[in-house]
Amino acid sequence: MSPQETRPSVPLGSQRPSPAPRAQPHAGAVCFLCRLRRLRNRTAHQMKVQHFHQQLLSDAAWAPLDLPSLVAEDLPGRRERVFWKLVLVLPDGEERSPGSPGRILANWLKVKFMGDDASADEVDGIQTLALFNTLSSKGDQTVSISVCVKVAHGALSDGALDAAETQKELLGASGLMLLLPPKVRSEDAVEEDVYWLAALLQIKQLLQAKPFRPALPLVVLVPSPGGDAEEKEVEDGLMLQDLVSAKLISDYTVVEIPDSVNDLQGTTKVAQAVRWLVSRCPRALDLCSQTLIQYVEDGVSREFSSRFFHDRSERRRGGLASQEPSAVIELFNSVLHFLASVVSSEQLCDLSWPVTEFAEAGGSRLLPHLHWNAPEHLAWLKQAILGFQLPQMDLPPPEAPWLPVCSMVVQYASQIPSSRHTRPVLQSQVESLLRSTYRRWKSRSLSPGQGSGPSVAEIPWDDVIALCINHKLRDWIPPRLPVTSEALSEDGQICVYFFKNHLKKYDIPLSWEQARMQTQKELQLSQGR
Repeated sequence: MSPQETRPSVPLGSQRPSPAPRAQPHAGAVCFLCRLRRLRNRTAHQMKVQHFHQQLLSDAAWAPLDLPSLVAEDLPGRRERVFWKLVLVLPDGEERSPGSPGRILANWLKVKFMGDDASADEVDGIQTLALFNTLSSKGDQTVSISVCVKVAHGALSDGALDAAETQKELLGASGLMLLLPPKVRSEDAVEEDVYWLAALLQIKQLLQAKPFRPALPLVVLVPSPGGDAEEKEVEDGLMLQDLVSAKLISDYTVVEIPDSVNDLQGTTKVAQAVRWLVSRCPRALDLCSQTLIQYVEDGVSREFSSRFFHDRSERRRGGLASQEPSAVIELFNSVLHFLASVVSSEQLCDLSWPVTEFAEAGGSRLLPHLHWNAPEHLAWLKQAILGFQLPQMDLPPPEAPWLPVCSMVVQYASQIPSSRHTRPVLQSQVESLLRSTYRRWKSRSLSPGQGSGPSVAEIPWDDVIALCINHKLRDWIPPRLPVTSEALSEDGQICVYFFKNHLKKYDIPLSWEQARMQTQKELQLSQGR
């Protein structure tokens, strides 16, 4: 028998049940790790969401403003073409480290106005930050908008100030936006004064570098950590009320902005500041434009021709002799003197127009050339228009013989043409008029003697003057070329610019009023006979 067979058997019922399996000792740790992983994933997801949200917020905070829409929406009135020029006045970046709040704010503000946030280009002088033309909508109207943004960092040197005036950097500006550097509270009164005087110097320098009129609106951006900047302190520090009283600025507003760029609050504030500036930008100049020749012809037709031909018609209907030539010539010359004074008025010198960056040589209907109101150019215009004037003529004695009078008339007419090449034209017309006068006289005369002819009173002096005027208007050439080549357009024309309402201020010379009174007196006498 094998040993296995001799092993005693154990009854089935007496076998002990096997013990239940024990809980694994690492199961709790696994659950904890799962919960930790879920928490970590949730936290990581939230951090990613927060990061992307912050990134989107930062991108939005640093995104440029929609300047065309802001300008179109808030511009007063309805215009088809708009020019808007802003001057940003920023603190001196060289005095601040690249990471300082003031430097970051200045760079941010440049980016908001479509500029570059690089601060390496901060040089002395005024630079162009943005320049563009675009179309925008205002209600049902499409508006063509031309925008220019200039920027100045800190106070300008004397050389930069002279360059700004010479190059007309601020010509046509519509508004100023001053960014104050973040202010550190100090008990030192001197340091406080320096802070405000530095900003005030910046403003006054720029106002000095532009023509006096029109005054511009000013926005002052004040960085403030908790919105606790006091408007009264800014008003007093920058002497804003005094600037308004002196008509150096038209209006001002103080806008608090956050001293850090981490949300859209600053963007909203700056957009509101732009809307405020646009709504208060200087009214567009109501300038009229014509070529020099057209301006003179229209002015002569309006102020001289109507009066001259009305008087001539009345005298001829009444059977009267021609009007005194001296009175007619003085009326004509007076009109030219008035026209010259309108387009060369000293008031035009003070106008800050056009926008330099959009002006063209020769000018256009919308924008004059850059030197249109320079004193030397206005003086040239005045002399050019006065060049249309006629020389004075004294009426010969009533008994003067015919042939010497004819010689005198021909001699007078010879002074009118601009050159010897055009002289025969007018001379031929005058001689033809005198021959016609002689033939009419001869047909009425019973026995004309040798060398006799019409009397002085029978000569049509008004027709002689009319021939001279017509020839002068067609044959005129400027006394010399304009002092600036930009005054000439591509087709060689010279444009003049003026205010239409100024043309309503012409005063008739006393000599013409007396001549008209004499006409009425002679008409009454002729009717009484």
